[in-house]
Amino acid sequence: MLERTERKWGRLPFQSSTVPIKIGDLAGRRFVDVEALVDTGVTYTLVSNELLDRLGIEPESRRTFELADESVVDYPIGYVRV
Repeated sequence: MLERTERKWGRLPFQSSTVPIKIGDLAGRRFVDVEALVDTGVTYTLVSNELLDRLGIEPESRRTFELADESVVDYPIGYVRV
């Protein structure tokens, strides 16, 4: 079920939506239920290190990203089933 939440970003209100999904290891042996924020403009899915540890997923590489505020960050990349 899609859940809508109204939040404030600065002074402008915006709506966000979450949906229940399962995230698992690539072998399909372990899955975890999570509430995911719906964002149709993303290329990558961000999940916590704790979740990746629970699934036994190790980072395979690192990638540099430029965020909306123009800051540059470096994150480890691992692969999961969604």
